[in-house]
Amino acid sequence: IQVNEATESQIHYYSLPRRIDSLHPPTFNSNAQQHDMTTSSSSSSGSMSYLLQNLTNVTIILHGSRPTLHIKNIHNCHIYVTEPTLGPVHLTNCHSSEIRCSCYQLRIHDSSQVKFGVWVRSGPIIENCKEMVFEGDYYSGDDVVGKNMYWDVKDFNWLRTLRKSPNFVVVAASDEGGGLKEEGRVSGEEGVGVLQEEEEDSEDEL
Repeated sequence: IQVNEATESQIHYYSLPRRIDSLHPPTFNSNAQQHDMTTSSSSSSGSMSYLLQNLTNVTIILHGSRPTLHIKNIHNCHIYVTEPTLGPVHLTNCHSSEIRCSCYQLRIHDSSQVKFGVWVRSGPIIENCKEMVFEGDYYSGDDVVGKNMYWDVKDFNWLRTLRKSPNFVVVAASDEGGGLKEEGRVSGEEGVGVLQEEEEDSEDEL
């Protein structure tokens, strides 16, 4: 594995939403994948899965597309996956970190205080997690084919169907002023606005 130190401009570029036709800055050299957390003996990362583990206080920019990505045992890290992962991204024991990725499925276990900027084809799944934040801002613009299901979070530790789990929040782009708004959503119901009067349980739910 060869690692090249990222510049501040690179970190800034990949930490923000990007158009699908501008995943990399104009000065990006496609051959530079060999210098950024990719295997130098392979001409393409498309057939190789990756494991990132046991990391603290680091920022990683991971180039290339791959079938699967596993992230384990990280703390206070920023991980920016610059190209889509063809299959799932699995996270286990990740804390106080930021993850930006595009993938088919996102599964998170035993984690806390992680912020996600994602584009995902199926709803994220969390288990034994708390204080998770999901934003659908991996891409900018309207050129992406398909639907981003980042909002349809399923908490395997929360079985109450009529109230949103307190273990995560979904943040969506505001229609006014370009800001952000926090939305409470019940899994499986797109377009549900902020949940009102959550303190009151229905009789059917009890």
